[in-house]
Amino acid sequence: MKPKITLLIIGSLMVLQSLGFMFFADSLIDGVLNAGEEAIRVGVLLHNAFAPAFLMIGLMLIFARDFGIESQRKVLLAMIIGYVPLFIVFYNFSLLEIINVSIPAMVPDFLIFSLALFTYLKPKT
Repeated sequence: MKPKITLLIIGSLMVLQSLGFMFFADSLIDGVLNAGEEAIRVGVLLHNAFAPAFLMIGLMLIFARDFGIESQRKVLLAMIIGYVPLFIVFYNFSLLEIINVSIPAMVPDFLIFSLALFTYLKPKT
């Protein structure tokens, strides 16, 4: 797959995710935390704080489409490297009773990781 297309797909998903964090954090957190009202409020605030970071990452990926192919591959490699500790965190979260981590909730992250890895290993020009 062309890195340019992969960067557009992943970047667009990150921008959409940031909008979801901004506007739907309440409903996202209610299904994830087994905690009191105060902890749920902290979760909502943290998602609101993460939203701009996801927006920045998404926009950087979209703008990286104009880079040369080797630079695009480096951006994808950065995504791949960043997802490894994220998956470790997800695994640690799955061991906690306070958080309901489900496989379906992680499917988008696995798909993004797989798409980035596939495109990094087999880029088309």
